[in-house]
Amino acid sequence: MPVKTRNSGMIDFAAGAVSVQALRFAVGCGMIIVLMVTAGCGSSDGRVAVAGTVTLDDQPLDNGVITFLPQDKKLRTAGAAIELGQYQVPAEQGLYPGKYFVAIDASDPTQTAARPDHPGMAIPVSRIPLRYNGETELTAEINADDDNRFDFALQGGASQASGKTN
Repeated sequence: MPVKTRNSGMIDFAAGAVSVQALRFAVGCGMIIVLMVTAGCGSSDGRVAVAGTVTLDDQPLDNGVITFLPQDKKLRTAGAAIELGQYQVPAEQGLYPGKYFVAIDASDPTQTAARPDHPGMAIPVSRIPLRYNGETELTAEINADDDNRFDFALQGGASQASGKTN
């Protein structure tokens, strides 16, 4: 079927003419439908919501980031912002059941350190001890049929952190 464009902005599909705008609209609608179907229209696709609290030295962590890193590399990483000691990962962005390492970090905006690889450039200093992020000892096991609530009590000193499921 020959396709001819006219100076009028119309495309001739043999028998009838279709405006370029109508064609773009139809293609756009089709793409939206395909994306909705492939995305599951908000379905969690087996992923589950995760929520909980984070305290540092017995006080709610005012802000930070929590990241769940899969022990099985076939699973996906997910995380959330921590605000006023609370975090929540909705099912749509949630985790598949399995075992995860948990990394928690929060920068102190009043402190910076020089970057060894870029002299003269400063990076924020973390308020969270390395054993809770870069060398984390925190873990969580996500289960499909549990509420998956994990509360983490972090200590800035020598005390151990605990990830507890309620």
